[in-house]
Amino acid sequence: MTKQIASSILMIRPVSFRMNTETAVNNYYQKVIDGLTPEKAQEQALNEFDTYANKLKANGIDVVVIEDTPDP
Repeated sequence: MTKQIASSILMIRPVSFRMNTETAVNNYYQKVIDGLTPEKAQEQALNEFDTYANKLKANGIDVVVIEDTPDP
């Protein structure tokens, strides 16, 4: 049997990255970070997203990036 490996991936660039107060109640990974504004969180999320997408591309992965919208 041959292995199946995708040669392309789809990534959606986050447009409104933030902590969700409704789900943070029982989600261990969502924490309030002092001094981290929603704008700074969004900026960091975009930087991490772009860095990761670029690393994938640099390693021969076809990355299709779609821009998210503010309203789902």
